[in-house]
Amino acid sequence: MEPGCVPYRELPHTSRIFADYASDFSRVSKFYPLAPQNSDRLTGRSDYPPDRRSQVAQILERQNQAWGAGAEVQKNLQRFRSGASAIVTGQQPVLFGGPAYMLYKALTAIKLAAELRAKGTDCVPVFWIASEDHDFAEVTQVTLRSASGELRRFAVEQKNSGQSVGSLVLGEREANLASEAAQFLGGEGGEILRLCYVAGVMLSDAFARLLSSLFGRFGLLLLDARDKELHHQAQPIYESTIRQSAALNGALQERGRELEAAGFHQQVKINSSATLLFGTENNARVPLRRSNGQFALGSIRLDEAKLLARVAQHPEEFSGNALLRPVVQDYLLPTIAYIGGPAEVAYFAQAAVIYEKLLGRVTPIIPRFSATLLDARDQRLLAQHKLSLPQVWRNPDELQQLLAERNLPASLSNDFAQASSAVEAALRNLNEQLGALDPTLREAAARAESKMRYQLNRLQARAARAEARRNHEIRHHAGALSSSLFPNQHLQEREIGGISYIAQFGPRLLDQLLEAISPACGQHQVIPVT
Repeated sequence: MEPGCVPYRELPHTSRIFADYASDFSRVSKFYPLAPQNSDRLTGRSDYPPDRRSQVAQILERQNQAWGAGAEVQKNLQRFRSGASAIVTGQQPVLFGGPAYMLYKALTAIKLAAELRAKGTDCVPVFWIASEDHDFAEVTQVTLRSASGELRRFAVEQKNSGQSVGSLVLGEREANLASEAAQFLGGEGGEILRLCYVAGVMLSDAFARLLSSLFGRFGLLLLDARDKELHHQAQPIYESTIRQSAALNGALQERGRELEAAGFHQQVKINSSATLLFGTENNARVPLRRSNGQFALGSIRLDEAKLLARVAQHPEEFSGNALLRPVVQDYLLPTIAYIGGPAEVAYFAQAAVIYEKLLGRVTPIIPRFSATLLDARDQRLLAQHKLSLPQVWRNPDELQQLLAERNLPASLSNDFAQASSAVEAALRNLNEQLGALDPTLREAAARAESKMRYQLNRLQARAARAEARRNHEIRHHAGALSSSLFPNQHLQEREIGGISYIAQFGPRLLDQLLEAISPACGQHQVIPVT
């Protein structure tokens, strides 16, 4: 099977704003600074302060050396020190690396940075580890897939204490879970898990070690957001956010109205008390709110002066919400583009007004590589049943029925086709004669035609269900395709852990995917792998 492209509009659960952003940019151009098709127009940053570059370079070097930085990472560290801009992507430190789209984010940043360098814009790829997130449910579970196609859910049982996910320290139970996952997967991917997820290591460090193992040879720089020195560098942006909290809130509410007036949704609903910041109280991450001219951090009430003094003394206690986080990130780094998924693209439509007020510029967001991988069995079954990928993206029972319809005995399929043609011909003649007799009878004829077609289709569907019950192979094929290409009725890239494919195909898969990323496609890619 040849590689192919599927328009984003055909993907299940695709938001309208992302579909327009990717394929009809004129409809959303007021919300974004650059069309994704124009990523080749990106240029370097000359406004990044040298002292900030020096400080962030030291943090990058310290962190990446701790995670096993190799020669290519060292080269990109030197490029950064010498003035390179950054292509940034990132996500939370998810258990065992999380869904496959993590791989695709990193690869897209790596490829875009290389392409821009080749055209004369010096830049390096940076992966921002959003370790300050506190949604434990999202990061402590992952579905892995064995080479034989079996899916298994792995999860760390952790009560959400409100602390950042990156601070979770792995114990023997988590190390044993990694060993179990490694045995389930096998291959080099399984061994990487066994080496990275060990007792005594924080979840964010284990995730960073995994990224370093997979992408170090491509020169990917890693940056953990929880770093105390990094927060000291971010202190000015926290202070500006507090001082301008009312203006930022008003701008966001106005942007929300603009989005809804244009027919789009707001990714984050903003109320009048929102400040975009989280603070720390009793070791828990809690939202900072505005209240009656003051600020509230949990049970603590502070005026602006006291809050600013606390930020100055302990900036590591503060962090941005989903809308402010990319602005903080792009204040700290010389970012010229962020690589994000569909949800992040929607976030950026709102975050643009924060960029404008706090940074005086808006970072372009470029969609990450999006793909479904087809192994040899997937390719064989799709070809055997003459299926397209969108036909698999349906309810598993519907897919089973479709396969059954296509595998009815030839004589029965022919009889249904002949019956349909006969009904159509008879009704066409009848409709003409009734219209000549009395034009008002045409509506009654149309209703009768609809009922006849419905009954014939219903009978064919019942025959297909009977075939599905009788034919074990049909049920097996439908189940295998659903499990691999639409697991739990989600896109493969959002449900199956990327490390599964490293285990099945080896690290060379990353080279194949890097080569396959095609800006010319600009849509979801279908990639056969063996």
